[in-house]
Amino acid sequence: MQWARRLSRKGGRGSGGAKGAGSAAERISQQRLTLFRRSERQELNALVRTRMKHLGLSPSAYNGVTDQGNTLSYILINPSPDTRLELHDVVYLVRPDPLSLVSGAGVNQKSGGGLRFDTHL
Repeated sequence: MQWARRLSRKGGRGSGGAKGAGSAAERISQQRLTLFRRSERQELNALVRTRMKHLGLSPSAYNGVTDQGNTLSYILINPSPDTRLELHDVVYLVRPDPLSLVSGAGVNQKSGGGLRFDTHL
C-alpha cells in the first residue's frame, strides 16, 4: 500500500503550484485506505465469527481486532506450522474443544488407540 501513497504524492506534485490540490488528493487517498482497512477487518471478523459458530464455539469470546494505528496486521486462521509471523499479526486456531473429544474416546485408551493433541507454536 505504500506504493499507492507514493504514487498519489507524485501525482499531486506534478501540478505546478497547486499545493492544496495535492494535499486534498492525499487526504482522499488516506480516507480510501482507512475505509478499505476497516471493511477488510469487518469481513475478516465476520469470517472468524461464522467459522466459530460452525464449529460450535461461542463467538461472544471473540473480540475482533483492535486498531493498531498505522500498522498493517494480518489475521491468520489455522496457519501452517512453518508460517512466518511478524509483529502485530493475529493468529486464531479455530477448532473444536479437544476435551469434548477425549470424553468419548475413553473406551479406546485400553486398546492403545488413545487420542493425541499436539500444539505447534
